[in-house]
Amino acid sequence: MDVKETLDTAAQIVLKERDQQYSTVTRVQQHERIAKMYLALGDREDLNKKVLDEMELTRKWVLAIVGDKWPLQHRHVLGQAIRIRSPYVDALSVTQVLALRSLRKKVDKEELTHGQKENYTYLILCTVSGVAAGLQNTG
Repeated sequence: MDVKETLDTAAQIVLKERDQQYSTVTRVQQHERIAKMYLALGDREDLNKKVLDEMELTRKWVLAIVGDKWPLQHRHVLGQAIRIRSPYVDALSVTQVLALRSLRKKVDKEELTHGQKENYTYLILCTVSGVAAGLQNTG
């Protein structure tokens, strides 16, 4: 998979969910799906369940501490800002995971030219910057 195919695949994954109502449950499921994609890059199956369990435990405790039934229940402006930016940040995250996966496979098999490796690296750095900007602006 080259950089263009990586971007196309990421777009297909994200667009599958665009017609769904982006409810709190759907966002939680999407974030868990993305977390699983990142965890798969680590080849540490023994840690996956621990990380996902901690993610769920953290979510439950935060809601219990603030007294809400769902994330940002009483933070309407921030909640709206996050709902608006989430699909974009999610698309960048999926793109980043796919690019990292492709880069690792191709580097291991020595299938990349120097220019192709630079293209993947540039794509990954762009997604890091995009995700960071999205999180910085909304929390």
